Amino acid sequence: MKGIMVTNNLSCFEKWKEKLQIDYKEEWKYLNVLQAARDYIHRGHALLSHPLAGSMKPNQTPFKSIVLGTESLEGANEFRDLELIEESIEVSCQTLL
Repeated sequence: MKGIMVTNNLSCFEKWKEKLQIDYKEEWKYLNVLQAARDYIHRGHALLSHPLAGSMKPNQTPFKSIVLGTESLEGANEFRDLELIEESIEVSCQTLL
């Protein structure tokens, strides 16, 4: 498998389960998906999709899917991905208030 999808979307799970490693939990909220993706980044995985990609705001949809790489990051790229996921979590928290 070349990537990991973190999602709470059953449709994404069903579509991609043969092609990607899937971390799927139906009970996750939007913010839980972002936090789980952050945990993968802390373990060295790279973001392959933008955490806030999509045309809907976090308060407009309960579903979220993020794709990460399976190879480790080092240096600036790791810092960039951590900064991006943390900013996405902050934006989501503000939007959900």
